[in-house]
Amino acid sequence: MQSHAEVKSVIEYARRDFDCKNAKALKKDTQLIPDSDIDAIERIQTISPIHIGVIEAADNWIVETLRDAARSPSENEWNRLKAGPLDGAIGMSFALQWRYNFGRLFGIKACDVDAS
Repeated sequence: MQSHAEVKSVIEYARRDFDCKNAKALKKDTQLIPDSDIDAIERIQTISPIHIGVIEAADNWIVETLRDAARSPSENEWNRLKAGPLDGAIGMSFALQWRYNFGRLFGIKACDVDAS
């Protein structure tokens, strides 16, 4: 990510690979890779510094692919996280440290519910 030339080279390779795979898929009458996929990769070049473009592209892909699982915790979840104890496990992505993955959302145990 530190080398603009290297990132540009990878993006150019991605374009050639995209065109090749879609040509093969067209011949076999199978599903094509959407143009939006290569557009997202090529858009990286328009952002400066280039590593920010790479990070944003990865972040956007995660949000689009994982939807609700890729979100940041709500204010309620964040307050419960800070106050603990947690009912469930929280994992954190090594690639995207700012995103939390809640294995199981916080639950309310039967003894915590007011019986009245």
